[in-house]
Amino acid sequence: MDQSRRLKELRDDIEARSRLPEPPFVVGLSGGADSAALALLSAGESRCLHVHHGLPWSDTLAGAAEEIAAKLDLRLDVVEVEIGEGPSPEAMAREARYAAFAEAVETGERLLLGHTMNDQAETLLLNLLRGAGTRGLAGMPYHRPPNIYRPLLGVRRSETRELAALAGLPFVDDPTNADQRLRRNRLRLDIMPRLEELNPGVVEGLARTAEHVRADADHLDAEASRVANLLVGDSEARVAAASLIVLDSPIRARVLSAMVGSLREQPHLTSDEIGRVEQVLLGQTAAAQIEGQIRVERDGPHLVCRVEG
Repeated sequence: MDQSRRLKELRDDIEARSRLPEPPFVVGLSGGADSAALALLSAGESRCLHVHHGLPWSDTLAGAAEEIAAKLDLRLDVVEVEIGEGPSPEAMAREARYAAFAEAVETGERLLLGHTMNDQAETLLLNLLRGAGTRGLAGMPYHRPPNIYRPLLGVRRSETRELAALAGLPFVDDPTNADQRLRRNRLRLDIMPRLEELNPGVVEGLARTAEHVRADADHLDAEASRVANLLVGDSEARVAAASLIVLDSPIRARVLSAMVGSLREQPHLTSDEIGRVEQVLLGQTAAAQIEGQIRVERDGPHLVCRVEG
């Protein structure tokens, strides 16, 4: 098969499995193959946004993004960010990147990110390794409110790479992706190939599992949202204890997470925190202190979470 025919067939196939929302689009163009393929699929309806992290290899990635955008005749805006200090440079870079996206995307635009089916499978496994609950095992959502979308979750990484190469897009690989000291990279480069030896369809299977778990998690979240007597203020949240005690534990845990999430940046309770809060709810302990300077205690018929200090 000649190259141009293969390019058309592959593009048509990927377009059929992609979930592009309504335009206008902003493509988060990293300079890599996945986002390059996404820019190609959305060309004519999009502009591109590149986040420059100020790291040693950032100029190379920015240069690739500029060449890709130029080849597709797309406008490219480059936003420079500073990476804060923290235990995980990867997490800090991601946090800075999403903050830049939120600042740069205009009202009415939809930000498209190039995460693929492989990214989804890896995310599920990483969350499984750290003992995540159903929301973690649901992986990455297609739509992250208010305006972030991942159209390529039904497409394998090998397909986006082939599409970008056949289209002659000058993408480059982020050198940090080869660093197996990072857990995701070791999973991607070492563990996943071994799993594919056992089951060549493991990527599709894990992505399908994430879809099933997300549907279950969404249903449980909807049930938890029906607890109507949850009262939330600036530094306090309270709910009638009796209304929680009668709930099934998966729904009760979600209501408790909603209470705490309204008062601190980390929205979800850990398993340990849920256990300590439930002890207060059931009258087994008088109070509990959890991360975020939050004190949980009973106040008459109510369970109350308060920010101290």
